[in-house]
Formats: sequence, structure tokens, C-alpha cells
Amino acid sequence: MKRRTLDVMFSAGGLGIAALLLILGLVLSNRATFAKDYVHDQLVREDLTFPTADKLAPKEKEFTAARTGCVISNAGKAITSGKQAECYANEYLGGHLTWLATRLGLTSVAYVDGMNYRQLGVEQGNLKAKITAATASKDPALPALETQAADLATVRTKMFEGTMLRNALLTSYGFGSFGETGATTARIAYGAAALLLLLSLAGLVHAYLTPRTKGFAIPEPTAGGSAIKELVDA
Repeated sequence: MKRRTLDVMFSAGGLGIAALLLILGLVLSNRATFAKDYVHDQLVREDLTFPTADKLAPKEKEFTAARTGCVISNAGKAITSGKQAECYANEYLGGHLTWLATRLGLTSVAYVDGMNYRQLGVEQGNLKAKITAATASKDPALPALETQAADLATVRTKMFEGTMLRNALLTSYGFGSFGETGATTARIAYGAAALLLLLSLAGLVHAYLTPRTKGFAIPEPTAGGSAIKELVDA
């Protein structure tokens, strides 16, 4: 095979792959921009803002400081990005949901702090059983148990609302993360396309400068073959 032909073949293949990588990069960039804009627009509609530093309770500061401290660094800022949504969900709402009864001032059920939605449901069942037994026995503790049940119902309702908001914010973060990954992959695709383009152009230049008659990997004649040729020529 002629060397020039080989150079042209490899260069053409490189240009084709570079074009495909460029198209891939453009598609990923478009999707990344869509994800970023979509998350931004949806979060702006929610109109959520981090509390200012002076409004954060000591317990709230301790909770976020023990993790990334992002609630403090974002203090007073509106939530407009997926990363901020993750911070608000995990280090602000997440903290509130672990001491929800205390935060609501419902001291009669402060012992449920740290329970999740399912565990609160189990505790509600336990309280109902106690109320049923207290009603049958005319236990004087019945009013206190009923107050506890009402407070627990409030805590569980707030837990549901807070968990739904937290999940929505984390979904926004996840969608935004896909967009960031797409943007990073697009940059890699652009870089690979540029490299292949340069290599392909170099190959075409080399093909142009290579003599048409120059071959590629042509085997050298062996010593035996040379001797036979000399005998034939003689």
C-alpha cells in the first residue's frame, strides 16, 4: 500500500470521528444548558431563601457546621441552583426534621425527635392503643394522652410536608447534577474532537508531502533472494 493512501485513509477516519464528537458535544451542551435553566427556573418559582446568619439558631449552625457549613456560607441567598437546593434540603430542612417536635414547641412529644415518618406512624398506633385502654379504665391520664396524640399528629403532618419539600429539592439537585455531568462530558468531547482534527490535518499535510511512489512497510529482499537474482541476471 502506498504511504500517501494510508495517510489519507487515517486522516479521513479521524475527521469523521472528530465530526461525531463535535455533534455529541453540541447535543450534551444543549441538554446541560436546558437542565441548568430548568432547575434555575423551577427553584426561582419556589421563592426559597436561606435565613441570614443572625436568624440561624445555635442548633442550626451546629448541624450544618458538622457537615459542610453550606447553610452559613449561603446565608441570606436565594436558592437558584441544584447545589444550593441540596444544601437547603440536607443541612437546613434535614436538621429541622430531626428535632421537629422541639422546634414546633410540642414538648409533650419531644421524645419523638429523630424519628422518621414511618416511625412516627408506629408511635401514633401505640398512643391510640394507650388511649383506648385509658378510656376503658377511665384513667385520669387520658387527657394528657389525647394531647400527646394531637401533638404527634401535628408533628407527623409537618414531617410529611417537610419530607416532600426536601425530596423535591433533592430531585432538582439530581437533575442539575446530570446537567453538570453533561457539560463536563461535552468539554471532553470538544477537546477530543479538536485533537483529532489537528492530527487529521497533520496526516493530510504529511500525505501531500509524501512522494506518490513511496510505499508503506514494503519487505526488504532477503540475502537468499538477492543471490538468486544475481545468478539469474548473470
